Amino acid sequence: MQHFCCGRPLYDFGMLDKAQKYLRRILQFFGRQIDSNVPMVVLEPSCASVFRDELRNLFPTDERADRLRRQTFLLSEFLE
Repeated sequence: MQHFCCGRPLYDFGMLDKAQKYLRRILQFFGRQIDSNVPMVVLEPSCASVFRDELRNLFPTDERADRLRRQTFLLSEFLE
């Protein structure tokens, strides 16, 4: 089992190249789930902002990144 997080610290500390590589790995690893419209439920608002905002900034034309952005929910949003 692999461990993934949103990579927020990389983005916060200006390590944009590393953040982009890390997020690319996430897009690849979860590709099947993203392409199947499986919701990505996160607990931390900062994690949601990575997938909703920073992902769009780093991959503005990537369809899978856009899908993940739309499929990301905080737990409270998902339960509503």
